[in-house]
Amino acid sequence: MPDATAVARPSSAATRFTLLGIGANALLELIDRARHSSALWDAIPLVMGSAPNVFAVPAIAFTVIGIVSYLPRDAVGMRRDAVRRGVVMATVVGLIVWEYIQRGSRNLRFDWSDIIATLLAGTVCAAVIPLIARSRGAAPPQETPDAHD
Repeated sequence: MPDATAVARPSSAATRFTLLGIGANALLELIDRARHSSALWDAIPLVMGSAPNVFAVPAIAFTVIGIVSYLPRDAVGMRRDAVRRGVVMATVVGLIVWEYIQRGSRNLRFDWSDIIATLLAGTVCAAVIPLIARSRGAAPPQETPDAHD
């Protein structure tokens, strides 16, 4: 019987998700630094205002997916694709809740464009997950004809 506490050998998908999460976090930091430039704010205010939401979705989701991918398959208790979709959905819901929390803050600003940016980023992340998860060089699974056809 395999040891349930053993760390799973990282898959190439786990590495790809982890690296994409790190890259998105780096872009999120660059956007945050760029937001302190008044010239950029004046030139593209909508982009500068919503860019953190666009990069926060993959930064959070892909980092969590990368970490979860290192767990043994039986420790997750669900199919990996369901876990990945669930992480993206939880990230989007969490960021939208955070946006609504900002309505009651004096220092933070609620913005519908941030919610739209979050939804679009979540949709893109959910769409590219199968492409990221598929190992390089592997063909997609083929459907087998049903014996009753």
